[in-house]
Amino acid sequence: MKLFFYGSLLFLLIFSMPAHAGMMAKNDFRFGSGGFKQDSISLFFPAAYKLLAGIEGTFYKSNDLEKIHSAKLPLVYAGETNLAEFSPFVYSHRAGQSAYGGKLMLKTTFTNPKNENFFHLSITGAHAFIKGNRTDEGLTDFQQTAIELKAEKNFYRQFCFTISAAGFLKPTKGTNNLNLQSSILDQKDLIDFNGYGMLTVLPEWIASVTVSRNFQPEFNSEVYAGYSKISIRNFEPANSYSAGMKFFLDPESESDPTLDFGYNYFKYHETTAKQYFRILISTMF
Repeated sequence: MKLFFYGSLLFLLIFSMPAHAGMMAKNDFRFGSGGFKQDSISLFFPAAYKLLAGIEGTFYKSNDLEKIHSAKLPLVYAGETNLAEFSPFVYSHRAGQSAYGGKLMLKTTFTNPKNENFFHLSITGAHAFIKGNRTDEGLTDFQQTAIELKAEKNFYRQFCFTISAAGFLKPTKGTNNLNLQSSILDQKDLIDFNGYGMLTVLPEWIASVTVSRNFQPEFNSEVYAGYSKISIRNFEPANSYSAGMKFFLDPESESDPTLDFGYNYFKYHETTAKQYFRILISTMF
């Protein structure tokens, strides 16, 4: 299964990549409490006029979670004032559990693209089919839908404030956190938030805020901090805090390499807090 997974990724990359394409590569490595480890490798390349195509492979594991693999094939349209991204995904696990689905994000700007005080508004819709997950009554298949509204305001391209609100429809077939014993789907593939570990419980809604400060051109770096309140179905809510620093290693280079160190403090109500770390490297070539 593992050989087939990575072989399929390589096949799709080789046969869909235009010749002499300027590509972007990312490696997102996360680790933390409970032996959690996640590693994602992403490649993006020009597919057509204003279109970017990508391919991503990810694995997850922890002390109480056998290795899970997932893959994505994002497609991005980047216009002057509008941006659209469609990102289908699929999960596989040797125990027979699986999941697949996708999300669509539409973003527009209400200011001139060259304006230093720009304002962005985006809406995201996502849907997932979860197969073979264990419940108290045995194995079950169910579906899940989420929608998010996000606003981003930038001042002088130095201070950026982002707020978002997301809601999740009630999962089908009466599935809830009281009878769901295990799920392999990371809810961040439906709606991202300020968290680095896997979120496998079923959320009801998520509210997030993020603040960042870019120090360019004096210093080639940026700091950021974020907070999310996560309402969990049938359970007490969770809180997620994140902070980090991004370094622009060579801003004048065409490869534009960046290095991002992040920290996440995640806590369910009246449970032991979990801590996670992220190292994200990206470059063009």
